[in-house]
Amino acid sequence: MFALASHLGKTVYELSFTLSIEELTEWLAYFELQQNPEPPEITSEQQYAQFRNVLD
Repeated sequence: MFALASHLGKTVYELSFTLSIEELTEWLAYFELQQNPEPPEITSEQQYAQFRNVLD
């Protein structure tokens, strides 16, 4: 929350009253993407395992 407050030029106190949980979730996703812009490599075996999990 402190990184977001600093980024927006607001205090954590201000954000706690003005930021919805939906917007906070979106900001968290944004910061996560900034740290890891490239998706991880997934092998065909991992893709198959994920597919099987959906079907089971």
